[in-house]
Amino acid sequence: MRVPEIAVLVWLVVGCTSERSAGSACADGVCAEGLACERGVCRVPSDASTTPDARLADDASRRDPDDAAMSSEASADAPEPRDAHIPWDVRLAPPPDDPPPDDSGPIDPSPSPRTCVLDGAASDVAFDWERHRVVSVHADAGRVTWVELADCTQTQVVLEGRPSASFFDAFRDEVLVGAAIPATDPSSGRLDVVDARSREVLTTHSIAFAPRSVVADGRGHAWVGARDVLYWMDLTTGDTTPVARVESTDLSLHPARDRVYFEYAEQIARVGESEGSYRAVRTGARCRIRAHPSGTSIVSTCGVFLASNSSLDLVRIGSFDLPWIDLAFERSGARMFSLDGRDELAVHDATTFALLASVPLSRTPRRVFVGPDYVVLLYDETAPARTTLEVRALATL
Repeated sequence: MRVPEIAVLVWLVVGCTSERSAGSACADGVCAEGLACERGVCRVPSDASTTPDARLADDASRRDPDDAAMSSEASADAPEPRDAHIPWDVRLAPPPDDPPPDDSGPIDPSPSPRTCVLDGAASDVAFDWERHRVVSVHADAGRVTWVELADCTQTQVVLEGRPSASFFDAFRDEVLVGAAIPATDPSSGRLDVVDARSREVLTTHSIAFAPRSVVADGRGHAWVGARDVLYWMDLTTGDTTPVARVESTDLSLHPARDRVYFEYAEQIARVGESEGSYRAVRTGARCRIRAHPSGTSIVSTCGVFLASNSSLDLVRIGSFDLPWIDLAFERSGARMFSLDGRDELAVHDATTFALLASVPLSRTPRRVFVGPDYVVLLYDETAPARTTLEVRALATL
């Protein structure tokens, strides 16, 4: 990693730079305007979400001009935010919930490694790390398959239509499955809410579009992506509200679960439950996006961006020079695992982005998931069409 990138990553942890800047010692208690002396170091104040607009504007003026221009540029085709000048206010988000149930402990028996084979191509998969399960949806076969990663046992449930999107909601212990209904009509669909423990369908909502992606906030709502529109959905009533334009099925939920990040028109965008929470930054390229478990940053193929409950959200602060096709973090946020289209798994320090290991593989995986003590690699195979899940112990990587 180059020295400038290391400096950028220090900024990621402690805040923005200025004279007597973030990260500088402040034994005398004096820091630059907009920063606070905390434990002997100048930092962005912990209540940055309520910092006056004037201070935020002053802080923005100290950033690199290219970053400032990038943060203010938006696509003319994107929805016009009604209150783009208002910082994202954490006080408007619902109070934090209790943490989800603890996972069931280390997988038993430990993989060495273990390979599970499913008939048919997977349209999408959801990872239930609490029970060491993968939920695979198969549009061509109209079914959902639960795979026990401990012994590769499979349970299939047939659903109407072409299931194409899935998400595991750990806070409500539910799996959401989106499908096109009827199978040949892209203009209508359904969203099934399934009990993650019993696999029983709890609720089915008919919707006027075919879901292509879905993530849930753990509070009874979900963001559902259609062909070119992102909807906010009430999972109790089934009501949907369009909140943004989308092009990609790659939705990344912020750890606070009050907003989702996505790509649109060569921008990285963010939205909450209304158009008024929309914000975007132009990148000039299509991007894949993942939110860091700490909630402090967004790692993408177009760079690293600040994730903040303020107008500093989506300010570009660095780069991660790897054109990854999938990326997943350990739940602790210490390491991240990436795939770049080659026969290998890269392991990086999630703070410095330093490469820790490059694990050779026998073939090229499409997806990677990280469990409590293992990783899951997903491979697509043809002739015949099937999906292979390879489970490897983290201790062996």
